[in-house]
Amino acid sequence: MACSSCVQAYQRLDQHAQEKYEEFDLLLEKYLQSDEYSVRSCIRDCKAVYKAWLCSEYFNVTQQQCRHRIPCKQYCLEVQTRCPFVLPDNDELIYGGLPGFICTGLLESQLPEEEAKCCEYHHSPSLLPVSAGSRLGSSRIRLCVLVLMLLHTMVSFSSVHSGGGGLGPETLPSLDESVARDE
Repeated sequence: MACSSCVQAYQRLDQHAQEKYEEFDLLLEKYLQSDEYSVRSCIRDCKAVYKAWLCSEYFNVTQQQCRHRIPCKQYCLEVQTRCPFVLPDNDELIYGGLPGFICTGLLESQLPEEEAKCCEYHHSPSLLPVSAGSRLGSSRIRLCVLVLMLLHTMVSFSSVHSGGGGLGPETLPSLDESVARDE
């Protein structure tokens, strides 16, 4: 019973993160008329770092030696610096001013060195297309994918061994049903 609750919780988090990503994608589509809005970044980079930040926020992970989760400010800063700037009052894209994505809580006191290591961030400048994920080292994204694959395997395994009456992919509501129920 606890296993199925855990799987359902991760599925809800995953669905909510996907909805937030789609909202962000629609926002970019609305405001951007061109894929190239900057000499330093492109829409593909913006989407990739946003997806990494979103995953780091929804799927909290700590390393073994860490006492508690420390949000990685670097993920947020990557989104803030790689995504376009938008004027809030007239829907026009600009090349300076306030970013369309603003990180909060960055002026808080610095963490001691040992606690700062609990925030695992490895940036690789070469990013894959958003559909393939981003290359942020062996950080949270890879762990996130691994956890979801393991949960999927556990659901499939428990479904087979319980005679098909347990929780399995076929017993989960479809995405359309879940969205309709939430509305």
